[in-house]
Amino acid sequence: MFKIDAPSLAKASGGLLQHVNVIPGAGHQLFVPTKYELVLDGHNRDVPVEGGAITAPVLTEGATAATGGTFAAGTFFWKVTAVTGYGETDGSNEITATLVATGTQAMSWADVAGAQLFRVYRGIAAGAEDTLVTTLPAGTLSFIDTGAAGTPGTVPTVSRAGNVPAGVKTFDMLGTNTTALFQTYRGLDAPVLLGQDAEALVKDAYDRGEDWAVERKLQTLVLNPAAVDLTPVPGTPVTSFRYALGLLEQYARDTSTFAPLISGNALALLLVEQALDWKAPDIQTILGTTAALAGGYGTAGPGALTAPAGSAWLYITGQINIWKGPSEVSPAMDYHTNRAIALAESSYAASVESFTAAVLVGTI
Repeated sequence: MFKIDAPSLAKASGGLLQHVNVIPGAGHQLFVPTKYELVLDGHNRDVPVEGGAITAPVLTEGATAATGGTFAAGTFFWKVTAVTGYGETDGSNEITATLVATGTQAMSWADVAGAQLFRVYRGIAAGAEDTLVTTLPAGTLSFIDTGAAGTPGTVPTVSRAGNVPAGVKTFDMLGTNTTALFQTYRGLDAPVLLGQDAEALVKDAYDRGEDWAVERKLQTLVLNPAAVDLTPVPGTPVTSFRYALGLLEQYARDTSTFAPLISGNALALLLVEQALDWKAPDIQTILGTTAALAGGYGTAGPGALTAPAGSAWLYITGQINIWKGPSEVSPAMDYHTNRAIALAESSYAASVESFTAAVLVGTI
């Protein structure tokens, strides 16, 4: 049923890919340039997102003194910005004070995560700060303006520090289910007269039964532990097969953006085939979901529930990956009993990407 191989890996192109490992409940920040999209790697597509991490400082007016400065008497206005490795934020909130000649003005601001510098701007009209008074290093969160001349400068009106709203895309999590490692084998105990033919016979028998053995392991080790049982009444088969498919496909569309795969043993697929009038080999649902035959699936399902006689488990998943190691045939001769012994075995790893759900279908 399934292609047993190593799947090719997707590649990112045309942008910056940043991977951040997040511990649930912990705070994490990712600083990016102005032109960017924020891509979340998560199973739930409804993850709340804030645009950027670098915001303008919040400026607080401090004490006004009558001496110690070089100001001429008048009313003045100030704003502060934060500077990162990518650029400068827009201006903070504005403060204003009326000073006497030789007065000074104190101010302070809260720290900004990711800031490398702070710039203080001054002006003589509201919203028109046109003098860069000083540039201060990270961690310096206060300043007293004594009236120094400064240099011409304009407060940015658009942030260039990485806090523009982000375009948001949420990716379904790959490899959410634990990868299962297992082996399958086939042994042969034959008359010694077969000699080396025993190796060929056991290899042929192994190859013929490989799909069945791997599918049984996939079901028991990967699908059942992760599957959400969508059967409305647990343990009672759904007898409307269109309804069963609706449960599976709606779950897939609510959970993931991947093209889903429906799989089941011969009984499960033949039951549904009667409802949909499927024509092999192109077996698809009305919504276009591919259905694959897994003859090795047994009666044991999610939550240790067993399918009653006349019923079977039908699964819907993301992509199923099966990796296979080299096949080995080990021969031996037992001359005491005149028997030829041969063992064929392989190692595998199997996983399901994104999601797994199941429903019990039957005629009873």
